[in-house]
Parts: sequence; structure tokens; C-alpha cells
Amino acid sequence: MSEIAEVVPKIVEIIFADVPEPFKTFNITIKLLENSRSFWSECYQIIVTSNSDKYSDKVKSPLFVKIPKISEVNAAVDPGNDEENVAILRSLTAREVIFYHDFKGIHFPGFPIPRFFYGESLENEEMAGLVCEDFSGIGASIDFVPGFSDNQTLQLLNALAQFHAKTIKISGEIPWEKYSNDLYDAAYIRMLYNDTLDFENLCPEKLSGRIQAVKHVFDEDSVEKNDKLNEDLGMPVILCHNDLNTSNILWNKETGKIQAFIDFQHVAKGAVTFDILRIISLGLPLDERKKNTDR
Repeated sequence: MSEIAEVVPKIVEIIFADVPEPFKTFNITIKLLENSRSFWSECYQIIVTSNSDKYSDKVKSPLFVKIPKISEVNAAVDPGNDEENVAILRSLTAREVIFYHDFKGIHFPGFPIPRFFYGESLENEEMAGLVCEDFSGIGASIDFVPGFSDNQTLQLLNALAQFHAKTIKISGEIPWEKYSNDLYDAAYIRMLYNDTLDFENLCPEKLSGRIQAVKHVFDEDSVEKNDKLNEDLGMPVILCHNDLNTSNILWNKETGKIQAFIDFQHVAKGAVTFDILRIISLGLPLDERKKNTDR
């Protein structure tokens, strides 16, 4: 098993700053989640129990920890691009930490997000990390195949409607200047196209020329064009999750209800349609997507 990152025990001490010598007062188990699918983080689960009744009310457990780091998976699938990936990681980490800090005291009815306990971006590199409540054993994500069921899709659309309504209601309190959609800038779109283009070489007999044929989809000015179109149409500005892949929604294993939306690394201002279209275009079962491609 890999060694525990040096920063993790330090973060634990900060979270339990009101408890004397937390590693003696509590039983604390730190487990590296080696099966984590994160490309951008090293992930841990922390289990905390109290040794006595005196500080039992101070226990926060279980905890999910993300330490921003280019993972071995990322390095393997994208070799030679360390500098570019580190720059992306810096932006993603900063955005998620800002979101949790800004909305720590805000309740989003119908749109559950994990409780937040700690966050530092790579501006403070030695202490960079994010800690939220952990849902291991309670909630789980699904894969793109089979995708969302009809019931799950309806739940998601209802949750997004409530999230959007809340952000419209508190619009005057949101520091919108922090949430420009600059993560999808021209360089990022260019990277997405080049990475997708690699599939032509992986399976030339089926994909040769097909990615190049849809290069127009990777429009480097798409954010600016969409913002202008939304403004012309009078669309309300709301917060978009901006990365609602199937892996970023946890479902309660017993009830089948949404347990939590996670990974707010791309959160940005945008239109109400963006997250909805992402769910419909990427999250539905394959046969549904095929049948409705032209709709």
C-alpha cells in the first residue's frame, strides 16, 4: 500500500483543533482509497471514534479526503503532459475549494451536497486538500453503461430545478466574478480535441477520420458564444455544476434516492439548460441516446 501523504495527519489536526491531541483522544484510521477513479486527486477515507464520552460530541466521521495530485492513472493515460495537467489541476482545485467555502452555510433544498470540513487550494501547496463527509457504504455512483434509469433522470431534473431556483433566489449574494466559465477556455477545448483525436489511432479501422469530421463540436469560442446567446434570449444566470457525469452523483443504496452531488471542480455561472443537456446527452442508457440523437 502506498504511504499516506504527509499533509493528511496535519489536516486532521486542523479539523479537530478544538480537541486536545486528537490522535490520542480519538481512534483515527486513515485509509488510502487505492481503487479511487479520480484522475486529479489522491483520495483517503478517515474513520474517527472517541476513546471517552468527554469529546464524543466532537467526532466527525467518516471523512473523505482529496489531496490534489496527478494520479498514476492520469500519468499513464496522458504521458508527457505533466506541465499542462498540473496547470489544470491547480485551476480545478481552486474552483472546488472556493465553492465549498462560499456556500458552506447555504442549504440547497432537494440538491444534497456533502458537508464541508476543510479546504485549501494549491496556492497553499503544503496544506492543499479538501475534506467532506464520506458516503462509502451508503451511496454509490453508476457507470455510463447502463446509465440513468427513467426514475433517476426525473430525480436529477427535479434536483437541478431546485438548485437553479435557489441560486436565482440568492443571486445577489453570490460573488459571480469567482465563477466565470474560464475552465473551458480555448486551451482546454484544444486539449479535449487532441485527446479525443487519439481514439482514431487506437481503432483506425472504425474511427479513422470520424473525430476530425466533428472538429466543429470542439469550438474554442463556445463559452463566449453561449454566454452571448443566453443573454440575447434572456436566460437567467445560475450556477452550473458543469461536470454532471454519472460518476459525480451518488445514489443511496437502500432508498435509490440521490445521496449527494459531488466534485464541484468545474462549477461556474451559466444557463439552466447546460447541466440538463449533459445528463440527457451523456447519462441516459445507450439505446435511448441512439434513438434520440437527432432530437
